[in-house]
Amino acid sequence: MDVAKDALRLLGQVTSSLIWAVVHFIWPPKKKDISGQLVLIVGDGDLSHQMALLFSSRGARVVTWGALTDQDSDGSDVQLVRVDDTCHVMRSTWSVPMAEKAVKKVMEELGQVDLLITNRIPKDKLTLLEADPDSIKQTFEDNFFVPLWVMKYFGAKMLQQKHGHLVTIATSEHVSDVSSHMTRCSTAAAWVGLADTLGSEVFFCEEWGIYNTYAVIERSDNQKGASERIVKAVLTNQKQVFIPRSLYWLAFLKTLLPLDAMQLIYRWRQK
Repeated sequence: MDVAKDALRLLGQVTSSLIWAVVHFIWPPKKKDISGQLVLIVGDGDLSHQMALLFSSRGARVVTWGALTDQDSDGSDVQLVRVDDTCHVMRSTWSVPMAEKAVKKVMEELGQVDLLITNRIPKDKLTLLEADPDSIKQTFEDNFFVPLWVMKYFGAKMLQQKHGHLVTIATSEHVSDVSSHMTRCSTAAAWVGLADTLGSEVFFCEEWGIYNTYAVIERSDNQKGASERIVKAVLTNQKQVFIPRSLYWLAFLKTLLPLDAMQLIYRWRQK
């Protein structure tokens, strides 16, 4: 009898979730106020820059964090530069020990991070035979392990304060299966696993004010448009967003069609 009651309760909850999803699709929920909150964007590039501008325009304090280059270096391992009242730029050498030093610098000078966005995506496109073990290790160190450590650090702080939002951004290679991009596909798959696990953990913390958003994008997509959709998803606490929307259909087809049929679709998309 208890099993039947639990099954009925679950069915009601699932049905309610589907109804609310349709309602929110037709009438998007109100965007939350982030004025005065601290947003840390891990990763540089056009997408990070566009998101920083959008968050800043809504009154948030924004820090973009990229890798330190020889041209940027002034002899220090971590640099935090104030651009204006709402924007800072941080540069550091890219390793877990330096990440620990960098996050402590942010905490000391700017305070607790309210919204953490990870946008570290490999720029190289190597096949398995082209990539040597050292380059594979470095790829994961730069684009997965360091952001993962940062997420773990600030995620724990958010749980303590019962307030925060974690955002992970991955490329669509794990959906479109671009076989010639081993480095991108492998790190994207790692982010997918992390995002799924994180989503399950955060699901039980939402009553405490902890939220999670997972974005999948195509790098060839319009970065300004992608940034606008990601920011909108964050402001409405949307759990997942695919950019462009055609990726939703591709992910759906992947669960239905035989592997040979999907390989033909992948080949057509690469042309």
